[in-house]
Amino acid sequence: MATLQAWIEAYAAQSSDPFLAIAKLTHSTFASDIRLVANFADLSSSALDASAQTFTKFPFRITFPESADTIGSASFVVDAIGVPNGKGIVEQVRAIAAKDGAITVDIALVLLSDPNTAQIRFPTMKWTDISWDRHTVQGSLGGALILDTPLQAVDRRFTPGAFPSLF
Repeated sequence: MATLQAWIEAYAAQSSDPFLAIAKLTHSTFASDIRLVANFADLSSSALDASAQTFTKFPFRITFPESADTIGSASFVVDAIGVPNGKGIVEQVRAIAAKDGAITVDIALVLLSDPNTAQIRFPTMKWTDISWDRHTVQGSLGGALILDTPLQAVDRRFTPGAFPSLF
């Protein structure tokens, strides 16, 4: 839930306290989780973890569907050129994409002044359909489809005694 300060900064004509997107990429083959912040400096934050972790400065973009009425997936693009430590991260992602292509991504928006509080936290998503060129690595972010989720068994029967208004 966004704080009052977050709402003030979001609707201000000018802001001295910007929102920063942080992302945690997880896969079983990674030696450790990859933590990124869309900023010009590294950031220590506990918004996605129980304890403070360092998020590495790294350019990435998240693009959400145009409207809430359309079903679609978000786009996640990571720049792969001119970034210190970028080659190692990009190579890890490319190796996963070549095998099974499913990387778990947690994303949150934090204020620069309060990086330990997630102002907006998105549900855990899967980064799939990963492709790359010389400049970027990109793919689709999506969650589990509700229609694919199995329902728990219901032990009640709709009988006149239990549900008289139905009959």
